Amino acid sequence: MKKRISVLTGVLAGVLAGAVALTAGTAQAIVGGSRASTKDLPHLLMLLDARGQQYCAAALIAPDAAVTAAHCLLKKDVSTLTVVAGRDDKRSTAGSIAKIASAAVHPDFTGTTGGHDVAVLHLAAPLTGYRTVPLARRGSAPAPGAGATVAGWGDTDPGDQGTRYLMKATVPVVAPKTCATWYPSFREGLMTCAGYEQGGADTCKGDSGAPLVVQGALVGLASWGEGCGQARRPGVYTSLGHPAVHDFVTRQVPGSR
Repeated sequence: MKKRISVLTGVLAGVLAGAVALTAGTAQAIVGGSRASTKDLPHLLMLLDARGQQYCAAALIAPDAAVTAAHCLLKKDVSTLTVVAGRDDKRSTAGSIAKIASAAVHPDFTGTTGGHDVAVLHLAAPLTGYRTVPLARRGSAPAPGAGATVAGWGDTDPGDQGTRYLMKATVPVVAPKTCATWYPSFREGLMTCAGYEQGGADTCKGDSGAPLVVQGALVGLASWGEGCGQARRPGVYTSLGHPAVHDFVTRQVPGSR
C-alpha cells in the first residue's frame, strides 16, 4: 500500500509504526572491520536517540541534510533525535552536534524487505566544515565485485554490545542474481548486496543507515540482513541510484547530487 511522504516533527506516523517488525533482520554493525577515523569519512554521522545513545548511522549529503534508513525512525519522536559529525569515540565529546528539525520517510516504505528503506533528515542547523558525500548517479548500480566501504559504531561480533570506536570494512558488491539466490526477499534494483560469500566482514547491530560508498559515491544505506558476517548472508543496502529512491532524496534536498 502506498502512503504519502510523511514530514515528521513528532512521533513517527502510526502507519509506519505498524510496519513490519524489524529486529534480528535489521542491519546492525561492523564485523571483521578495523579502526577508522571520521577525518577520512567526514560524511559519516552518528544518530543518537533521546537518551543520547548511538543506535544508527547516517550520511551527510548537504550541510543541513542527511540520509539514513527509514526503519531507524520507527516509533521515534524525531524532535528528540540528534546527529553527531566528527566523533570517532562514542565516549568522547568531540565533533559537532545538530538536532533534527524534521524528517521525511519514503512514501513506499513498509518494512526493510519491501525496499525503499530511506529517510531524509533535515537538520536544525548546518554542519559546517564537514565534507558531504555525493549520491550515486540516478539509474546507476555498482558493478559486481567493486570494493565498497562501510563504517559504523555497531557490534564487532554478533554477541557483543557494540564498539566504542568507529570501525570500517571493505566488502565486494555481490551480483544481484547471486544475492537473490541467497535471499528470497532481495529486490533487484531497489537493493544492493555487499559482502564475501564466505562471510567475515559485514554490518551488524547498531549500523543501520550506515553509508555504503563506492569510488567516492553514496550507493547504499545499511538496511537488513541475516546474522552478522555469516556465509552467503551479506549485508543488504537500500540502493541510492534507483530512480524511485534517488528522486525522493533529491526532491527533499535539491542541492544533493
